[in-house]
Amino acid sequence: MMNNAYDVIIIGGGIVGLSTALTLAQSASEMKIAIIDQKCLAAPNVSQHYDLRVFAINAASQRLFQQLNCFDSMKQHRVSLYHSMCVWDGFAEGEIRFYAQDIAKAELGFIIENQVILSSLHQQLKLYNQIKLIDQTSLQNIFTSIDNRYELIINPQKKLTAQLIIGADGANS
Repeated sequence: MMNNAYDVIIIGGGIVGLSTALTLAQSASEMKIAIIDQKCLAAPNVSQHYDLRVFAINAASQRLFQQLNCFDSMKQHRVSLYHSMCVWDGFAEGEIRFYAQDIAKAELGFIIENQVILSSLHQQLKLYNQIKLIDQTSLQNIFTSIDNRYELIINPQKKLTAQLIIGADGANS
């Protein structure tokens, strides 16, 4: 396999991209994976300052993070249980409420800061040599090649190939 040839290239180094890479690496240790992102992909420093971007994760997301061996690391930082949730539409008067007691659970999930999740995922990434982080670069173009691989041109004019490309860089993926 060429140096710039991968089995999977993930475009986007946020929570979804990193979680996907770790899941793939756990399931196939020989799989060569690259993560491409425009931003710096250094592990965030979980500082004493609160991260204003938080996520409300449910039991399924908690199980995923446990399978990725990240959840215990997250719990060492600022993680809070939530027992109820109200969701409303800012344009109408409709709303829906969820309560843990309605499903016979102690909690609905956890509120976790973005930087705490990312830091825990980055800790796990260090354990997988087959995952390469390519940061501060942008995707210029994607082509299909003759041998059913995709060729990506990234900035500055570097070619990568992969059998599978996953878009995980936001709403417009």
